[in-house]
Parts: sequence; structure tokens; C-alpha cells
Amino acid sequence: MAAPTAESEELLAELQQQITASEQQDSQSPLLISLYNHLGEAYAKQYDYPAALECYEQAYTWLKPSDPSLEKQMLS
Repeated sequence: MAAPTAESEELLAELQQQITASEQQDSQSPLLISLYNHLGEAYAKQYDYPAALECYEQAYTWLKPSDPSLEKQMLS
């Protein structure tokens, strides 16, 4: 696993704050899909694949009930 840089740690913290704020404002917000996906990408860039996978799974969980057409695109 790559050592996280100050910039990447800042990005992770910012994304996690945005997720928390979005969940508090609207627990069904479609924005959560994007935020969890971006958080997964940030973890993947650090080679933290277990954390990235958790985020991608969370994004998929939010995606699944909201829009079946997007789910099909995501899986292809």
C-alpha cells in the first residue's frame, strides 16, 4: 500500500465530510453515489483496495434502488 500524501489525506477527509453532510441532509440523495465512487477512487489510488471496494459497494447500494438504467450501465 502506498503511503498516503497530505493531499490525498485531505481529499479523503473532505469526501468523508461531504458524505456525512449529504447523508444528514438527505439520506436518499443521488449525490451519495458520486461521493462514494470518488472516495473509492481515492482509496484505489493509494492501493487501499479493501477500502476502495467498500466505497464502490456503498455506491452500488445507493445506485441500485434509485435508477435501474444506471445500474445496467454500471455493470456493463
